[in-house]
Amino acid sequence: MRNEFFSKKEGSVYRNGEIYHQVIDCRTGKQLREELLRKNHAKVAYDTSEINIVSQVYISN
Repeated sequence: MRNEFFSKKEGSVYRNGEIYHQVIDCRTGKQLREELLRKNHAKVAYDTSEINIVSQVYISN
């Protein structure tokens, strides 16, 4: 996951990030391409008391 951060909205904490798919050439080990699969914005259901949370963030889908 890339560009990962935690945000807070309306009293709930969310984990945000981008999930990529990489295609690797098996013979050379070189990356052929990379594709963004999805942007993640998921509500966190565990203790967040020790997590650095961004105070305000705007997510566009």
